[in-house]
Amino acid sequence: AQFSNKRFKFYFIYFLYFKFCMMLFTVGCIFGVELQFHYSLIYTERFSMRTILVVDDSSTMRGATTRVLKDAGYTVLEAKDGVEALQVAERNKQDVKLVITDINMPNMDGLQFLTALKATPHGKFLPVVMLTTESQKEKVEKARTAGAKAFMVKPFSENQLVDAVKRLVG
Repeated sequence: AQFSNKRFKFYFIYFLYFKFCMMLFTVGCIFGVELQFHYSLIYTERFSMRTILVVDDSSTMRGATTRVLKDAGYTVLEAKDGVEALQVAERNKQDVKLVITDINMPNMDGLQFLTALKATPHGKFLPVVMLTTESQKEKVEKARTAGAKAFMVKPFSENQLVDAVKRLVG
């Protein structure tokens, strides 16, 4: 009798939750509001630990990188240059766990951004991947000296990018 009582409570609570969600959905449909439901707090917490900042002046490249990372289950923030990236990193310093940046960008290039990011308390230990068309040893060394954890040359393999990200942040 005790087992069925627990089972009844579980199904009753589940039923109430389902009815509540349906009511919200119905209200949203009536008023033309699109509602988004989060499956659980655990789901949200799990993926907030996997936020990546992608920095590239090319919207096409940013979009391609973002798509690959989102398909792999990561949350992605974007910036078009180093100046904007510093602002995004500061606003989201509790969430961003990895930065992927290009080197050649207007306003503030990737190496200047990397140096500025590493000078901040929240960016000091943040892993950074340089994803660029530059493959000269001099640029690679400058990036590593400035604090880059990995260096990838465009065009990149989707699997290679995801593997590198998994090694750095899980």
